[in-house]
Amino acid sequence: MSRSGRRFGLVLLIADVLMYRVVSGMFDRERLLTGAQTRSRRSHSPVA
Repeated sequence: MSRSGRRFGLVLLIADVLMYRVVSGMFDRERLLTGAQTRSRRSHSPVA
């Protein structure tokens, strides 16, 4: 493998790690994996 090919691969790896951190910070990963609903202050059930 040429030196420029290795350098390009390293740049892609670093960009991948950095972008993963940016995108994962924008989402609640636990909720995405479990499919749990977010809690809201407003109840959807009628008040008795």
